Amino acid sequence: MRRIALLCLALPLLLSSPALADNWAVFPPGSPWNGVLAGAWPYVSQAHVAQCDGAGCVQIATATGYQVMATWSTPAGPVTLPTAVTANHVLCVPGAAPAQQIQLLGRTLAVPSGLCGNPYVYAPPGADTAAWPVGGVSGGLPLAPLAWPSPGDQLLVTGYPMGSPAADLVTVQASDVPGSELEPDGTSLPLPGVIIVTGPIYEGNSGSPALDSQGRVVGTVVAGGGQSGWTPDGRATWDGIHALIVPWWEGY
Repeated sequence: MRRIALLCLALPLLLSSPALADNWAVFPPGSPWNGVLAGAWPYVSQAHVAQCDGAGCVQIATATGYQVMATWSTPAGPVTLPTAVTANHVLCVPGAAPAQQIQLLGRTLAVPSGLCGNPYVYAPPGADTAAWPVGGVSGGLPLAPLAWPSPGDQLLVTGYPMGSPAADLVTVQASDVPGSELEPDGTSLPLPGVIIVTGPIYEGNSGSPALDSQGRVVGTVVAGGGQSGWTPDGRATWDGIHALIVPWWEGY
């Protein structure tokens, strides 16, 4: 697969501040996106990532995650299971101590040895996505057909930008384009074919699902571009111009 740099300002959208109050966006009456949002929000959640030791756990970051119905290979054959999905850099922050716990949709995945690189979590090399099956639950977002969206198509991104739940439409600019994202430690992570969109994508949207007009998952938000400055408490701010979405067939 081609590996060239694209959008060198594409950075992981991870948030280290506490969550804010709920304010899910509502589209104008009669908009078909209201139905998409209503079907999506039960399966989208803020992701709370923590480092743990014998004294307890300390939250180190928040982002977004969601639940999807995905097919897993087993010795007995393929099985479709509810599956939790987020961006892999939410679990594996370059240059940081490993995280041992993630809370998503009211459930906790805890791995004392660290979530990063754990065999229970499927994280395909270079895709910056992470997925793991979840038990004791049913349902999840459906997957879109395996087809790249076209320039001009709109997608609905639901997640927790700046720690507050919101849903916004983004517009596809290009599809199946190789790219890279700049990591906090200054290294560049090559990505497989990605979808480039424009729209309001901000810090905290890492791991957000991007949905088509029928409420099906097209892919996962992994990075955004256009850093515009810093808040007084040291967090990056974004102009929301560009974002990279890894399609589900590349990510899990």
